[in-house]
Amino acid sequence: MDVNPYEVLGVRPSAGSDEIELAFKGRRSQYHPDRYAESDAETQEWATEKMKEVNAAYRILTTPELRAQCDQRWTRQRPKASEPAELASPPALDFASALLKPAWTWFHDKVYAKPNIPRAKFDGAKASYAPAVALEDVLVLVDDTLFGGAREGMLVTKDGLYARQKFEDARYIRLDGVRSLENGASNRLTVNGAKFFEGAFVEEAAMDLLANRIRSALKESQGASGESKASPEANSADDLESLHRLHRRALTEMRNRLGESTLVIDLLIDQQMQSLLAFSSTLARKAKSLPRRAQGPVDAEVAEGMLPLFLALHYFSLSQLPDAFRKALGKDFTGFHEVSEAYKHAYLWHFRHLFGRPVAGKEDDILTMALAFFHRDGEGPADLRLPRRQVLEHTLTSFGLHPSDADGLVQRFQDLATAWIPKLIAFLAESD
Repeated sequence: MDVNPYEVLGVRPSAGSDEIELAFKGRRSQYHPDRYAESDAETQEWATEKMKEVNAAYRILTTPELRAQCDQRWTRQRPKASEPAELASPPALDFASALLKPAWTWFHDKVYAKPNIPRAKFDGAKASYAPAVALEDVLVLVDDTLFGGAREGMLVTKDGLYARQKFEDARYIRLDGVRSLENGASNRLTVNGAKFFEGAFVEEAAMDLLANRIRSALKESQGASGESKASPEANSADDLESLHRLHRRALTEMRNRLGESTLVIDLLIDQQMQSLLAFSSTLARKAKSLPRRAQGPVDAEVAEGMLPLFLALHYFSLSQLPDAFRKALGKDFTGFHEVSEAYKHAYLWHFRHLFGRPVAGKEDDILTMALAFFHRDGEGPADLRLPRRQVLEHTLTSFGLHPSDADGLVQRFQDLATAWIPKLIAFLAESD
């Protein structure tokens, strides 16, 4: 196989069987050619090839001998070059200054650096995959389209990385959540061991240069903030891998219990929770600054607060779906919430087993917060006095998110819900 199986399934090199199985089911649902039966020939061919890659990757990672060979090829540790002793440390830079050094020129076609970012290209990227980003915050724009519309590509801002490529959902990660960043084969950029972006029209040399400069800028800026010298305890707290494990277990149990009754809303739940998990480090820092409600690690505090946040965002995104869609489904629309409730119960059960205690708050309190966003403004029994979106964004900022991040996260949940509608329609058509 010419591509890294771990990248194809989007799992870590240390992934266990449950994680691999969950990732395979998600990719299979995403790329199965039957979902594109009504599409053009090019799209059907693309889906077929992607499905072949997914099947091959799954076979390799579930066969011990093949996985061992894969690890030898793809996950060998690169020897670290010896570093000369530092006689004097130069003044540390913030990320923007470190990335936009005057001595660094940006001369590759389709890569634009501040202040030479065309407004039209930024507008295309913003509309497609970064709705909450302002032009003044963009440091580098990569236009990965044939005709220059920039609706596929990548943005590097002072706070995070945004990307989208054809036929795939948008991706986002905050800079403080980047633990590793590598440039691989086929114009591929990997973040934290998983594929983040793969260029189709931008030159490979340009992607290599960009990856190297981002990595260098992160190292310099992390040195400035002291993050690179953080204690092992702080690093383990910010890693928060247990949150991802909790989500995967809850999602797997829900899928096993409901089967096709999930109505493919499991795909939406997975995508939306991954978007919230991108802010886990921010939530952890806020949790450490507050009085502890229970004994145990900080990630248990974060996991407990993350569930009502997710449900509120999730229910709000469903309430904002088009009227025509909601009316067409009628009473069946409430079936989505039953699936979401099944995920909530699985999450609470696995929380107890993962952290050795139940959640400190009452389950009724979690449900009450979530149901406050179950209806649109002016509908339902709950009167919040303020627009629900405003209340939701205020809640997110109280958990430590910057207002622009809160606005972007609410919009991200809505965009994912809108993009999920065709998947549901295709599923229902197959079921008839």
